[in-house]
Amino acid sequence: MKKLLLSLLTVTFFITTIYAQQDNNTRLNQLKKEKSDLTKQVGQLNAKIKKIDQEIAKLESQANSKDGGISGILTKVSDNGTKLRETPSSTGKEVEDLPAGTEILILKESQGLYLKANHKGKVGWVSYSGINTNAEIDAILMDSKKKQKPEDKAKYNRLAKIYGDDVAKKIMAGLLWNGMSQGMVIESIGRPTNTTKTNTPEGVRETWEYQGRKVYFLNGGLEKWDKN
Repeated sequence: MKKLLLSLLTVTFFITTIYAQQDNNTRLNQLKKEKSDLTKQVGQLNAKIKKIDQEIAKLESQANSKDGGISGILTKVSDNGTKLRETPSSTGKEVEDLPAGTEILILKESQGLYLKANHKGKVGWVSYSGINTNAEIDAILMDSKKKQKPEDKAKYNRLAKIYGDDVAKKIMAGLLWNGMSQGMVIESIGRPTNTTKTNTPEGVRETWEYQGRKVYFLNGGLEKWDKN
C-alpha cells in the first residue's frame, strides 16, 4: 500500500512539474509576443513623432519670418546665448538678446563670421559662434568668403600671415576675446574715440572708448569689455 501511494505521489509530482513547465513556456511566449508588438508600436510612434517634428519645424520657420515667403535655415542659439545686432560686428547695436535655445531663422547672407538672421520678424546679425551650426550654415559662410571684396581678402591674408587662419577669421568677424593685443583690437573693431591710462599696483590699465561701449586693457592685453 505504501509503495502504491509513493508511486502515485511521484507520478503526480512529475505531472505537476510538466504542466508548470508548459505554463512557463506559454507565459514566456506570450511575453515575447507582447514585447514584439510593443516594439512595433514604438517604432510606429517614433516615425509619427519624426513626421510631426518636421511639420513643426516647417511651421515655426514660416512663423519666424515676417511672412511665409522668406527662405532660410532654422536653428537654435547655443548654450551661452547670443545677441541679434544691427550690423555684423561685436560693436553693432543690439537689436535683441537671444537666450540659449531660442529658435531663429538664418538667412542666406553672411559677412565674416556673422550671419543674417530673423527672429519673429526682427532681422539682424548673429555671430557664428553663438548658434548651433550645420552643413547648410557652413555653406553660407563658404559662399560669402568666395564673394569677399578684394580689400577684405587682402586684409584677411595679411592677418592670417601674422596671427594664423583662426585668429584672422575672428578678427575679420569683429570679435573680441581675453588677451588680445591692442593692435588686434584695432584690427577687429577699429580705433577708439578716446583713451585713458592709469598706473595701478597690478600694472598699467587703459580704457578705450567706442560709440556705446568701452574696452579695458591691463598691461597691453585685453581684460574685459562692455557687451552692449
